[in-house]
Amino acid sequence: MRRLLVLLALVGVGLVIHGEWVERQGRLVIHNDNGAVTVERARASAPVSAPEWYPPARAEAGRGVQATGQSLSQCDGRTRCPQMTSCDEAVYFLRHCPGVQMDGDHDGVPCEDQWCR
Repeated sequence: MRRLLVLLALVGVGLVIHGEWVERQGRLVIHNDNGAVTVERARASAPVSAPEWYPPARAEAGRGVQATGQSLSQCDGRTRCPQMTSCDEAVYFLRHCPGVQMDGDHDGVPCEDQWCR
């Protein structure tokens, strides 16, 4: 009987600790500029979106379409117009890379609103 009471007490303590842990996972701690700490509840209904991809800086853009007109021999996963850095690069990706989404009207000219006007 004594062992059963000890077991029930341990299970109860475990449930309380687990409940506190779950509750803390839903809190968001914000450090303000004046050093104050604010604890807010994270909204479970707020959708979480994937981070947006930005093209590399110009110094790193050597892997894309180069100024000499030579093109890259590999596709790096970019599929949309905001990820391109020039019309030439968009044309290369449209012609050589699978799964790109840059030619909405299917006329062979990619990114007409942004790069290839």
